[in-house]
Amino acid sequence: MPAILKGFIDRVFVAGFAYMYKGKLPVGLLTGKKAVIFTTTGASRLITKLFMKDTSTKVLAKYMLGFCGVETSVFYLPEAQRYTSEKEPSIRALVEKGLAGLN
Repeated sequence: MPAILKGFIDRVFVAGFAYMYKGKLPVGLLTGKKAVIFTTTGASRLITKLFMKDTSTKVLAKYMLGFCGVETSVFYLPEAQRYTSEKEPSIRALVEKGLAGLN
């Protein structure tokens, strides 16, 4: 993820606001909140899943937002360097689907 995004998360999702510890166990304080992650890749979905193991989205969805209790949905836009105007309707549909899940 871009350093500016990681820095934002580190500064905003802090103890006392996003999580706290009860004894030695962390407790997310943002339960009931939802987030949608849209991610683009240069590789195909198969390559991203098999070889890269979806590491970037796991870190954000599970280990950062999930740790704080945020329910996340992830949507992938693979092979982004090959997008053309013909693919725009399918991209819009994916984004609308993702945003509809926030309601």
